[in-house]
Amino acid sequence: MVAKIILYTNKKNKNGYPVVFYFSYKKIRKRIALGWYFFKHQWNFEKEEPFPDAPNFNFVYPQLLNYNHKIKHLIFKSETNLSVYLALFNKDKNVELLDLKKRMNELLNESNVGVLEFFDVIIDEKIKKGESTRFYIKTKDQFKQFLSEDTPLNLIDYTWMHNFILYKKKQGTGDSGIMAYLRTLRAVYKEAQRRPLLNIKNENPFLGIIKTIDSNKIIEFTTDDFIKLLHFKPHKFTPKSILFYNTRVVNLWLFQFVIGGHDFIDIALLKWQNYKNGRLQFKRYKNRNKPGGGVMVNNVVMPFAKWVIDTYGTKDNERIFSFITNPKNETQYTTYRNNYNRSLKAVSKHLKLTTVITSKSTRYIFRSYGGELLLNDLVIMQLQGHKPKQITFNYQNSLPTAIIDVQHQLITDKAGVTKSLNL
Repeated sequence: MVAKIILYTNKKNKNGYPVVFYFSYKKIRKRIALGWYFFKHQWNFEKEEPFPDAPNFNFVYPQLLNYNHKIKHLIFKSETNLSVYLALFNKDKNVELLDLKKRMNELLNESNVGVLEFFDVIIDEKIKKGESTRFYIKTKDQFKQFLSEDTPLNLIDYTWMHNFILYKKKQGTGDSGIMAYLRTLRAVYKEAQRRPLLNIKNENPFLGIIKTIDSNKIIEFTTDDFIKLLHFKPHKFTPKSILFYNTRVVNLWLFQFVIGGHDFIDIALLKWQNYKNGRLQFKRYKNRNKPGGGVMVNNVVMPFAKWVIDTYGTKDNERIFSFITNPKNETQYTTYRNNYNRSLKAVSKHLKLTTVITSKSTRYIFRSYGGELLLNDLVIMQLQGHKPKQITFNYQNSLPTAIIDVQHQLITDKAGVTKSLNL
């Protein structure tokens, strides 16, 4: 029996020659491409491995060692192990991969569950639990583009992630985006560790890699900016349909601010049952997976906010603003939100606002205004649906609405939108 990994020089494309697993056994001859390509000057034929200065060496070499390790432990043990080893490389749908992988794990006492493979498991489980999968799918796609083929979770280490970071930076992705992808990968990795049968190594390869990226972008928004929005008038030649849409966008953004600087998705999900006795009571979408759904927001509806509900509210629907695509349809909702942000950008330029506003700006601006007024952090956190994490706050009840309503009005008064000047 002959089994080895070689550079197959009888076949070439623009990327070079393919690296293949070659074996022969009795009358069996087989070559299985591993998805890597090198030119002859990049390959050490004596050691059957790429030279250290070859492109992707740091990514390929650890996997090559892993495969060669499996060759030694599987191929020469017994004839029956041939099918097990074939399953490691072969993607033939007729091969019962799951059964063979299980047998292989038993032989090696280590995990070969793939990064992309386990992403699919987590995504499927989240779908069954009714949880959002959008960013998991997006993150999986990023790693699918990075990998020539799926690789075991146990191969994730500093070098593996460093290569991914370099790959994304070359594509122009910023640090915040890269860290978001790696945090999602870490969540998937830790979930795999919780499942003993997967035999994931008991260590944290993400230490020192994932960092909090401080945003240097400061959102400045003046009271004059609020006045411009309250008096918003599109260009005189604007078609009526666009005039109505852009005016509604402006008022919805102001509504987001006035009710506490809440996320657009929370506005989209508001139901009439959340609107009681002049107050909005709801739990933030972001906290949906926390025990009990997180903190209950219970904020007073200021006159301007009431006017927005009365003007744009859809009485014949369960949701207050049913014209906003339901976030349950993630793709269509994302498209709607992107259009909302494009309109806000156009309005910002038209009015020459201090900064270009987005659907996320109100949260930051509301918090900043509260800070400038030297309001107590507990008040602002309660208005925005945050829960203090320090142990001492476990003994802190929610503040009475009579207290937070006064503080709430101080913030909206500062912005000049406790009530609209044109109502």
